[in-house]
Amino acid sequence: MLRALLLVSAAVGLSSPALAQVRARISTYLPAAEEFTIEATLPVPPGTLLEAGGPSPLTLVRNGVTFPTQVEIVSRYPDPADGADVVELIARVQRPAGMGPGAQTDFQVVDASQPWSQFTPNVSVRGLLYGPEGLKLTARDPFNNFYTADLAEQIRADGPDVRVLRNGRHVREVRLHEIMLPSSTSQSGSLSPYPHLFGVHSFVRTYANEDFVVLDLVIHNGVSGREPGPEDDPIHDIYFNQLDLQLPAGWEMGWAFDNPYIGRSNPNGSGSSVAIVDALPTGQYHLLPQQGQFVRRLVVAQGPEALARGQSVLRRETRGFCMPGPTPENAAADPANDIWSWWNAATARYLATNVRLPHLDHVNRGSVIATLRAEHDAFEAQVRAGSSGSYPSQSEGLGWAQPWGVQYGGMTGGDEIYMYPEVDAAWARHPIAIRWMDLRSRAYIDRQPMALYDAKGVPPIVDDFVDTGIGGEQYVPFALNMTERADNDFFGFEGASKRFAQHVYETGKLPWYQKQISGYQPIDRQHLTRFLNPHLGLVWQANDAVAKLQIELAGMLFHASFHPYENNRYGYVAGTGLRERMSDVAENPHQGADFGRGPAWGLIASTSHYAFADDAQRARYQRWLRVVADTARDGQSSCTGNPSALQISRNFKNVYQSRNAREVGFMLNAALAMRSTVFVGVDGVTATKLSNYVVNGAYSCAEAPYWNESVGGQISLIAVRPRANDLPEFCQNTPENGIPNNYFFDHTSAFPAWAYAYLATGDGTFLTRATRAVPGGNLEAALQSQPLVELVEIAPMLSLVQEL
Repeated sequence: MLRALLLVSAAVGLSSPALAQVRARISTYLPAAEEFTIEATLPVPPGTLLEAGGPSPLTLVRNGVTFPTQVEIVSRYPDPADGADVVELIARVQRPAGMGPGAQTDFQVVDASQPWSQFTPNVSVRGLLYGPEGLKLTARDPFNNFYTADLAEQIRADGPDVRVLRNGRHVREVRLHEIMLPSSTSQSGSLSPYPHLFGVHSFVRTYANEDFVVLDLVIHNGVSGREPGPEDDPIHDIYFNQLDLQLPAGWEMGWAFDNPYIGRSNPNGSGSSVAIVDALPTGQYHLLPQQGQFVRRLVVAQGPEALARGQSVLRRETRGFCMPGPTPENAAADPANDIWSWWNAATARYLATNVRLPHLDHVNRGSVIATLRAEHDAFEAQVRAGSSGSYPSQSEGLGWAQPWGVQYGGMTGGDEIYMYPEVDAAWARHPIAIRWMDLRSRAYIDRQPMALYDAKGVPPIVDDFVDTGIGGEQYVPFALNMTERADNDFFGFEGASKRFAQHVYETGKLPWYQKQISGYQPIDRQHLTRFLNPHLGLVWQANDAVAKLQIELAGMLFHASFHPYENNRYGYVAGTGLRERMSDVAENPHQGADFGRGPAWGLIASTSHYAFADDAQRARYQRWLRVVADTARDGQSSCTGNPSALQISRNFKNVYQSRNAREVGFMLNAALAMRSTVFVGVDGVTATKLSNYVVNGAYSCAEAPYWNESVGGQISLIAVRPRANDLPEFCQNTPENGIPNNYFFDHTSAFPAWAYAYLATGDGTFLTRATRAVPGGNLEAALQSQPLVELVEIAPMLSLVQEL
């Protein structure tokens, strides 16, 4: 039961008593500092917070002491009138008397409106950001030309491209994008500099009453060349000696993760130069390949005490976590009467699919934390030493990089193929879980050369490139498949000058790791979930700006790769795009369509970005996703409900189109995300189409010819249509050679769709199939006996049966 709480005034709290209702509880582990700023994400009902920068509707309370609370938007409901669906609570709190560092304590979240309050930076921090010295990144190329970017220049000028991410009484964070340009003293002729060096995304976060700045940097070689001058031209691989941050006197730098190439400090005339990427000891040059990127999470502080407090923020020690309410069997009849959390049906807004998370009381939470800590500690030690490890972190440190996984972007295997990532981390409610996501995010960004930004740091907006071809059809003048293809060099990477690479090669100064780092392909579309996983967790559990940028990039690149237009003015259509599927469905409606894991993971990226995108980008996505929904629904089999007919040449010797059980599950899950995050409440027609698509698809996973009752699973691979599109689908009459000899059975990938279909229809078939898929008699007990790694598929079904 919810209860009322009498708030009393305090020196750090509100000015007058107020009667307020407890809405949620936030847990935190206390850091070493006596006073600190707690930050925690919380899902909320519609109408709680309509826009950022207005009055804060919620307040943190502990033992009757109220703490003025800044409330920021993490993500939003589909209908703008509903406002935020996830918020971040930020409050300056004190360590309770008698409780030491590392102790766990809780705060209550209550209804108590406060006016918005202006952020006032620390005087020293203001001097750092607005002073003449600023924060500068510097580097030199192989011809000793000097490059710099003033990271605070736009802040000083209050420029129009400063994007404010957080702004209130406790925290202000801005997003900036700069390009490192050569100095006016650069050489000329054959020794002339690159047109520019790196593009740099800077996320500058300042805290009231703190003399440190948290500085997250995403450094990339993916400038797209859309401006008229050379300052943003695409360039070939970037070779550089080292990358330094220039600091004024009295300021120090700390970092989230140590490695052999960070931290060396040298005094200069007015302060110090601190290496973000230190020079190689042999005189070789570092290499950042085309479209490569890497991240550094830093803190710049004045004095050792401020540095320690700033590093505590970097280590996520000041994060808070929303607590689960009563278990489903003890919950109120109306979920609105229970505390808000990921585990409450009234506020089930985790990820774009918005499925309520299951209670994991059957799992020892301490063991979950211990497992996450062990995994984090092992890889952190490897990164610190730059050493090699075991799969999937087998790579040694490669200069600035410590890539995750194998070089091949389409690595086979089921590891890290997650529909519901970081569910165990949400239950752990511990800083180590967020820090482990940070570390994997870093390693995945290192191996993901897909950076593509204009001069302002915006990924390609496909609508900006639409033109009319010679046949009157609309087209875009490129064909992307998440990255630029060598046969379609629209952005100019292939044509960029290679003279720096030639010089480094001829002088014997190629980096020792060149072959290794150049061999890393981006995680491809069919496996994109591997790259998305830690970033999705960081968005919803930590409102992390770096993660939001990576989801934005992936979502917009997928839109630019999977649009409804032709791919040149002469009518060429890329086989990997949406237009090809639209044509097939128009010619062969309701016989299955080529929607599998590639479109599914891309749609997860785009719908996830939609959740926190601005209104203009939401409008673009919404127009496009209506076409996606119509195409998928019109392609779904009217005979079996099967949504998928994959045109994969290696399957059945290219004689048949096929249905892969897992890929069907992924696509149905992506349809759930489109429905819940984009269309519910704003476009009932499309929302209903997607609901029917998922329900009919769920039935196809539960019935012949795809379901086998004797083994309790779906046939993993089965023929559904002839390869010749003018012939009809097989419906129930699968040919004798339409099932491969080495097939297996899939047991759980349909669980998210089955859980939704049961709620939509009340048909017990979906529960009986789930009971058969995980034998044991009692479905809830059988699901709870599964290892935690299975939560990435079974979480929606487990949360459902806990309610029944």
